[in-house]
Amino acid sequence: MPHIKNALIRFRIIDKMLRNKYRPFPSKKELREACEESLYGSISGEHICDSTIEKDLFNMKMEHACHLLDSTQLSVKGVAVALGYDDQLYFSRQFSKTVGLSPRAYRRSVRG
Repeated sequence: MPHIKNALIRFRIIDKMLRNKYRPFPSKKELREACEESLYGSISGEHICDSTIEKDLFNMKMEHACHLLDSTQLSVKGVAVALGYDDQLYFSRQFSKTVGLSPRAYRRSVRG
């Protein structure tokens, strides 16, 4: 359970830092350090590595993709572009690998 709790805390910290319109977009190092400081009281790099932050960012991106597919009329290509993907096919493969359904199949399953 601590692993899941820590992941949720990391998600909240990352989300808050990404939404801060008064600071430039944070680097992975800054995100990792903020998470480590909040969770462990230090920024030593011993507890959270940059790859963990990359995975968290990727998972957040896929959650946002689900939200866009659920709540907008954007095409799959539009969702891919909104998430920063240049290649719709690459986005679709990543989404399918993560969610278990293609973006179109996911949209159909949610909307009925």
